Amino acid sequence: MQYGVRVTKWLESIRSSYWFLPGIMVVLAAAAAWFLLFLDRTLVKEYSPLFEGEADAARELLSMLAGSMMTVAGVTFSITMVVLSLASSQFGPRLLRRFMRDRVEQVVLGTFVATFTYCLIVLLLIPAGDESPVPHVALIGAVVLALASIAVFIFFIHHIARLIQAPVVISRVGSELRESIDGIFPTRLGKEPPPEARRPETRIPQHFFDQCVTARSERSGYLQAVDNEALLQLARQHDLLVRLAVRPGDYICRNSAIADIWPPEQVDDKLISSLTGAFALGDQRSMLQDVRFGIVQLVEVAARALSPGINEPFTAASCIHQLADAYGKLATCELPSAFRFDEEGVLRLWDHPLSFEELLDEGIRPLRQMGRDTPLVLAELMKALEIAGTRTDDQDRKSVIRSRLAEMRTAARRYIDDRAEVHTLEALYRQAIVRIDGGRPEVRPRPE
Repeated sequence: MQYGVRVTKWLESIRSSYWFLPGIMVVLAAAAAWFLLFLDRTLVKEYSPLFEGEADAARELLSMLAGSMMTVAGVTFSITMVVLSLASSQFGPRLLRRFMRDRVEQVVLGTFVATFTYCLIVLLLIPAGDESPVPHVALIGAVVLALASIAVFIFFIHHIARLIQAPVVISRVGSELRESIDGIFPTRLGKEPPPEARRPETRIPQHFFDQCVTARSERSGYLQAVDNEALLQLARQHDLLVRLAVRPGDYICRNSAIADIWPPEQVDDKLISSLTGAFALGDQRSMLQDVRFGIVQLVEVAARALSPGINEPFTAASCIHQLADAYGKLATCELPSAFRFDEEGVLRLWDHPLSFEELLDEGIRPLRQMGRDTPLVLAELMKALEIAGTRTDDQDRKSVIRSRLAEMRTAARRYIDDRAEVHTLEALYRQAIVRIDGGRPEVRPRPE
């Protein structure tokens, strides 16, 4: 049961690899070469040849196509490396995974390598001698692949020029963040019956922390995902209560505590090994179950844009727009409970999920600190908070949002010298508060 999360992690890793999809295309090209040669030798008997030449001319054509495809593939690979280097310096190294997951780049590289493989196989299987039969169908296939490669290369230039534009990068990160939110929240693991239906043994044992057995990580890395279904099944099978000590996105050192298990008499080395197998660790963070990572990526791009060497607040504003969309979605989500029950109403898992306040502070507070003397950034942050506040009916969340709006107003009063800008931010603050409370903002004249 611990293999589910590992398979998910493996599938996620191959999506950002430059070998998997091109490798599949190479295999398909090899199969196509064998098939078309089979047609030439067995099924195609008499037809008007489209290639007017002998076997030696066919070999020269295939050699030229194969060599040119490897040259173009090398140029494409060089361009890709330059783009990755530029993306790392301009947007941050954590966004490299986003670029490597781009299917267009993978298909382009695969097309060139597959065309080279096809031409090479056909070339090797043409019998020696000028009197050898010419595989006309296979040659037509090589020409078609070469023409397709030219079209793909032209599209690649267009795509790569668009891909490195800041608005496109930010928009794609924002889309991936919203998809992650849709996939994670609301999380339902097990059934949570009403209080009156819960059995007495669902309460947390009195001496839980004194008697529990701690499961520790066997290696270091970022926690990318937790197989909650496997943990719930394991806890139900052995009549356990498992308290998770970590959550996706945390960095775990080797031999660090990842879970506490009770009762101790049910725990042995085999069970601990099964439990630790439900935690997938990697060298970097992933958005499989880590919404915070998407927020951090947008904050990183905004932070670089606000640095003194770049000083591009409009790029930071674009990041805040994506955060506003994400927080508006989070404001309507039902965040999971810390307690997870099985079908019989018995408490099995005890977690400490992220709160709305933690998710909000993951993006809002760093940007408020970095953009405290930039009116545009503070204004966009206020608008983002207003969007989140008007989309939720939860009074606790509204209270958190009001508190963060007050921090924005305090930063504006303290760090911005232009009184007209301060007045504008004050007006945005009052407007946000009134709309969050369900009223209509009043219009005040701007001071001369």
